[in-house]
Amino acid sequence: MRRSFAFTLCLALTTGTAGAQPIRSNPGTARDYIILRQPQADHRIVLRMRPTDQSVPPDEYQWERWDPNGPGYTELRRINWQATASCASGLDWIRIDGPGGDETQSFNGTRPSISGRTHYESFDPDALDAVCRGFARQATQNCGENPILEPGCENEETYVFGPSRPLRGSAPVTVSGRCESGPLPTRQYVPRLELRCLLGG
Repeated sequence: MRRSFAFTLCLALTTGTAGAQPIRSNPGTARDYIILRQPQADHRIVLRMRPTDQSVPPDEYQWERWDPNGPGYTELRRINWQATASCASGLDWIRIDGPGGDETQSFNGTRPSISGRTHYESFDPDALDAVCRGFARQATQNCGENPILEPGCENEETYVFGPSRPLRGSAPVTVSGRCESGPLPTRQYVPRLELRCLLGG
């Protein structure tokens, strides 16, 4: 999916946007760069899982995420990245690629530098579901019964992901750009995440 930053980065970099940091325009320097920074605290997501049909034997359960869903789930997968870039010759454009699609903001050389925030979807929902579905299957196997109902059975687990342990199946967040004088170095980021899987309510 390709779209402009009009939905995300442009809003975060526009002066007067509620809750956003305004553009700060600084003199260009000889060092051209583009950087994203994740907030210091790890991102946290909680998924609640349940069997699609509890009338079948536990070893035949198919597990699904029942909460969160819809727009609220999309919002939970977003990180409020800090974005900074500088070009002595002026910024032409900035692009972010990853689980949230391809988003581009054009500057056409009108600014030597920018600093602001982009609220970007940074985790693939299928990859998150796969982790918690795998835990649910293992917990069911270990329990031998429905782990939601059976006392003493494991029904929650927390996983930590990041640069040293990427979330399998979720693309890294890539930022690239171009100065009026040429391309900026492309950078890739594996966001930090604490994922908690809960079985039942």
